[in-house]
Amino acid sequence: AGHRNGLARIVNGKIEAISLPDNLTNRLISCLLEDRNGRIWAGTKGGDLIIIRKRGDTYEPEYFGTPGLVVTALYQDRKDNVWVGTFQNGLHRFNSNGRTGFTREHGLNHMDVQSLYEDRAGNLWIGTYGGGVNILPAGSDRIVPYSEREKFNNDVILCFLQDREGTLW
Repeated sequence: AGHRNGLARIVNGKIEAISLPDNLTNRLISCLLEDRNGRIWAGTKGGDLIIIRKRGDTYEPEYFGTPGLVVTALYQDRKDNVWVGTFQNGLHRFNSNGRTGFTREHGLNHMDVQSLYEDRAGNLWIGTYGGGVNILPAGSDRIVPYSEREKFNNDVILCFLQDREGTLW
C-alpha cells in the first residue's frame, strides 16, 4: 500500500512498514507495480522511482532518481519493458538498454500521462489528462493520437481495461 509517508505491506491482516531510501525527494507513493521478476516498482509524487527486491525475508529498496518526473502510472508490457507515465514529462520506457523518453517529438499529444494499458495485439494505450487517448502501435516508436478522440465526454483518461471479448473500456 502506497501512502503519504511511504510504503507498507499487509500480511495476514498486519501492516508492515517498508523502509525507503533516505534520499527520496518525496515519500508520497503514487503508483505501484510488481514486475515478472517479483520486484516492486514504486513511483512518488516527488520524482522518485524505487525498485524493491525481496531477499529472503527482507526487502531491499534501490533508488532511481528521476528528477522532475512525477510518476503517475506504471505498466509492464509483454516484452518486459516497464513504462512510466509522468505528470507533464511524458512517457518513459525502462528496459535492459536503459531509459527512453517519449514526448511530443514522438507524437505524444499531451505530456501528462495518467494511465497505460497493452492490448492483446501489443499496442500500448496511453491515457492523458487533457489530451485524450494516444496509442503506441506494437513494434513502433511513434505515438499516434487516437482518431476517435472527439467521441469521449472529455480528454481526461484515467484507466483502461480489455474484457474477455476483446473490447477496450
